[in-house]
Amino acid sequence: MNTAEMHSGEINQSIFKSVYSGIGPDRQLQRFFLARAKRLYEIYSGYGPSLDENFVRYALVMNALQNETTEDAFLVENIIAHGVKCNSFDVENIRMISKGLITAMMGYDFFIFQGRSLNEIEGEIKEYLRVFINGISRASE
Repeated sequence: MNTAEMHSGEINQSIFKSVYSGIGPDRQLQRFFLARAKRLYEIYSGYGPSLDENFVRYALVMNALQNETTEDAFLVENIIAHGVKCNSFDVENIRMISKGLITAMMGYDFFIFQGRSLNEIEGEIKEYLRVFINGISRASE
């Protein structure tokens, strides 16, 4: 097990705890993706200057986190399914929407690996999620 795998397991447990803390599904999605970005930033930063190429870092970290992608998908699907069940979200194909959201958010991963600070992309993530959540919310009808 490499450094990224060890570190990611600890952080992933804290993400699950913070996401399911008695808040609505819209806030759960926001918390999850912001915590995910922080997790990746911390893991990426842990590699430090020992690896010069951003693509090498990206490949190492993403490979180490491959198992977590399944956990992320499961968590996002559950949040969206809960939102549908409690009439917060209007989503017909939960799996497809969950996969699409995760794929879109993975685009921000690469910015982290290019050296952008977490503070720089955090606002963009929040705004993207605001627009996305408004789009699937029943209140937007």
